[in-house]
Amino acid sequence: MFRKIPELVTHQFKYTHITHDIQSRDLKAALHKLIQANIVYPVYASAATGLPLNALINPKKIKLLFLDTGLVNCVSQLSAEILMSKDFLAINKGAIAEQFIGQELLAYQDALLSPEVYFWTRDQKNARAEVDYVINVGNKVIPIEVKSGHSGRLKSLRLFIEEYKPSFGVRFSLLPPEKTDSIIHLPLYMAGEIGRLVQLGIDIPQNTL
Repeated sequence: MFRKIPELVTHQFKYTHITHDIQSRDLKAALHKLIQANIVYPVYASAATGLPLNALINPKKIKLLFLDTGLVNCVSQLSAEILMSKDFLAINKGAIAEQFIGQELLAYQDALLSPEVYFWTRDQKNARAEVDYVINVGNKVIPIEVKSGHSGRLKSLRLFIEEYKPSFGVRFSLLPPEKTDSIIHLPLYMAGEIGRLVQLGIDIPQNTL
């Protein structure tokens, strides 16, 4: 379980992804111990229709984050040459970038509380959608999408905003900061500032931060 999870970070998790040779109840016990040790962090799907987000989770839908982005790279045996390339964040369809943002969201939460992040998904036939993370800042529910490159559609994020009417959504990518319509665009390195920027978000002029 410890060796396999870094390959599966940010993907919806199933025990069959680990092995078919060990019963799921035994894998579940191993996963629970890794979570207790704070080596693995669970990210549960939340309906995100209101607060608190943890009252609206689906425990059968879960993604996992590993302890540290650097350790994910190490366990995955990514070479230094790959890590120094300009597009290394696109490795594994952007999982490294999503792991990094998840790790930052956990790190900057209230130190007196157990850190929690969630994601949102819709599995309707021909209308599947998923938002990478959903958090709350004060009384605001904030959907977050992570893109590893300079481009990428935001169909799921816009669907969430249209349906649930949050104040705005946040997109992390390699692009510089700006605000367009109901989305705040932030570079990956500004993840630690999300709480402050969300509080300011409504008053930020369009196309500038």
